[in-house]
Amino acid sequence: MGPVCVTRALGELAAAHDLVLVEGAGGLLVRYDEAGHTLADMARMAIGVGSHVEVLVVVEPGLGTLNNTVLTMEALRVRDLPVLGVVVGSWPLVPDLASCCNVKEICRTSRPPPSSVFFPKAPRGTRPSCVRLR
Repeated sequence: MGPVCVTRALGELAAAHDLVLVEGAGGLLVRYDEAGHTLADMARMAIGVGSHVEVLVVVEPGLGTLNNTVLTMEALRVRDLPVLGVVVGSWPLVPDLASCCNVKEICRTSRPPPSSVFFPKAPRGTRPSCVRLR
């Protein structure tokens, strides 16, 4: 299913619902069809036909996340795709030094919108102090 079909389906869903979430397996620039289209292509096309699109980037806190997150955020900026925020999934009950440092670096280097780094499953008191949630 190419971006034209996906964009049409998004438009139909958006007309019937307040919120439509599109999850991409693998990442923003991973091809999802034989023609080589990516989620970034689909988002640009959806914006082109007047859809309101904001990207929520989901990351892991552990090793390897810095490069992936920074490159994803850069790819979004280059393509003028608006970022709603960053979700740090799988936050450990007892975060290690790498996880805490990584989140601080994500806040600093990825430049997500202010107050837009979310920890949906983080127990109270385990969020890094660099992140202030409203």
